[in-house]
Amino acid sequence: MKARIRAIARRGVKVRLGSGRDGADMIDRDRIAELESEIGADDLCLVLAMYYEEAAATIERIAVGLPPEECARELHSLRNGALDLGLEGLVKAAGRFETDAGESHDADTIAQRLRDLLDRTRAELSTDELAA
Repeated sequence: MKARIRAIARRGVKVRLGSGRDGADMIDRDRIAELESEIGADDLCLVLAMYYEEAAATIERIAVGLPPEECARELHSLRNGALDLGLEGLVKAAGRFETDAGESHDADTIAQRLRDLLDRTRAELSTDELAA
């Protein structure tokens, strides 16, 4: 993972996925580079791993069908963590769901979309394709 973080940080543009669903810019590479320079690659890997674990737990809480205000708080927390780490796809989706929590999407739909995005984000930061 350390080599992946360095490879991502070296590139001056955002990682783009082909589908563009939920926002094509999944990772803010400038933010990844900034974090690596501030805390180092080892600590960045640790912080990302902790975020993934916390995000997965948050998504599971959302999946049980929280009241709208509580769901919005969980989504806000998920969004803020993603924002701090430059995980733009999650920032956009969580923000969108937070805005209309409980109104236009059911808990299962929100949770599944967020699980998918979390998995795609993890893949973006661990795929060897971008190591060049």
